[in-house]
Amino acid sequence: MSAVERSVCRQPGCGGPASGVCIENFPFEECPHLTISIESAGDESYAVPEDLDSPQDEYVRTSSGPTFDSARCDAFLRHQGGIVIAVIAGPEAGKTTLLATIYELARRGLMDQAEFAGSETILGFEQRCYLAREGSSLEVPDTPRTRVSGPQYLHLRLQVDGTYHDLILADRPGENYLRSIDSPSTLREYEEVFRAEHVLLLVDGRELVSSPHPTAAAARRLYRALVENGLRQEQEVHMVVTKADLFSGEDIHTLRMEANELLADLKKRSDRHEVHLQLTGARTRVGEDSFGEGIASLVQGLTRKRGGRKFQSIVESESLVGASTLENLMRRMVARS
Repeated sequence: MSAVERSVCRQPGCGGPASGVCIENFPFEECPHLTISIESAGDESYAVPEDLDSPQDEYVRTSSGPTFDSARCDAFLRHQGGIVIAVIAGPEAGKTTLLATIYELARRGLMDQAEFAGSETILGFEQRCYLAREGSSLEVPDTPRTRVSGPQYLHLRLQVDGTYHDLILADRPGENYLRSIDSPSTLREYEEVFRAEHVLLLVDGRELVSSPHPTAAAARRLYRALVENGLRQEQEVHMVVTKADLFSGEDIHTLRMEANELLADLKKRSDRHEVHLQLTGARTRVGEDSFGEGIASLVQGLTRKRGGRKFQSIVESESLVGASTLENLMRRMVARS
């Protein structure tokens, strides 16, 4: 089966190769809207190796890109399930670095009780990790900034205490969240916020110490905007203070003091949500070999066993890309009930 034959079109109203007609009159080989169908199980390139120990139904089809868009995220969750995590931060707070470090620790087997078990978006993680590696030839580790306007979803599968957990990590440019401080109602349009089981509110540790008042004020306003615009009671909130690796000695005590004061302030602003604090440092401290302090503990909090939740689709349109006719019919009935 060719790549075109096992593709579907992301354009609403287009039947794609299955209908034989492109609504934009592209040759199907050149259409920019085609994506590999998650239902395309018959192609040999999607076959699960027979010599692996895990059951065949533990595997899903490989993603056709470095990240999931909303439709492919929905398709994956319907097929496999998972834990959606919204990572909320302003520019330069360390969001992309945190995501890259979670992957790098898991890939290298450096997380206690959590083993890397695969990813459908390895390319997306590798793109975020490259500048921090020796092969990039940079003197100082760096992380590429997120450039797209909407959310991208990264997938990471971990095995924790013998149980598989599929983490779906939402990555959106920090500028979007910065604007939401002045326009809180815009958060209602951010699908990853109302969809997430865990919400990570990132605070730049370096700024929290050097400019505590404006940094804490911005975090308070962003948290208040979340509470007032759809944060559900069952969602867990984690205040993640980044860049702790830049501090040592007396300075780390100052960072902890400022972080605890901000945590106490956030807890006063809503008695419906418990806020957890985690200090993290992605880089290696001077004179040390290890990196990613506090991140393994954060991941353990994200993978704690909880009761099942009813699936709620991200995609707003009535038809879901890659879904069966029956599934789309059931989705429309649920939406109208």
